[in-house]
Amino acid sequence: SDCNRKIVEKAAGGIAVFDIQPRRNSIFQYLSEPHEYYVPRVVCKFIDDVREALESTGRGIVLKQKRNVDDTIIHKQYLKYIKSIEDEIVIIEPCISAIRIINTCQAVISLPFTSTAILGIKSGKPSIYYDPTTQINLDDPTSSGVKIINEIDKLDDWITEQLKI
Repeated sequence: SDCNRKIVEKAAGGIAVFDIQPRRNSIFQYLSEPHEYYVPRVVCKFIDDVREALESTGRGIVLKQKRNVDDTIIHKQYLKYIKSIEDEIVIIEPCISAIRIINTCQAVISLPFTSTAILGIKSGKPSIYYDPTTQINLDDPTSSGVKIINEIDKLDDWITEQLKI
């Protein structure tokens, strides 16, 4: 889906970053999600590691959150974190399609296992999953052939290679 909103110019040439908004504990428990991966500790580390890896490149994070959801559902720790970095990154409105963002940016880094990594590849953009926890097997079949990186040094190397620094 898409909306008619324009993508801010600062997004051009950046790195498209796709996370999954962690839900509040009460929602998480209500849904009985089996694996505590999409929690603030992991998602915030994901974004922090990408920010750190991009720090010396002059390129910015173009963060596209999955969808507009009521703030009462999203974990408060995550909301506070995003608020604290909103001046340092480009936050894209959730109604804008992932494809439009990907086509505007130079590469794609997604939290496993969002479909945006596959969309990046199909759009001809360098695309990876980044696992900040090292919990995910690098050969996990659910990656659909998308490369998984789980060390910040390797993330640095991948970014340097993609940006031709």
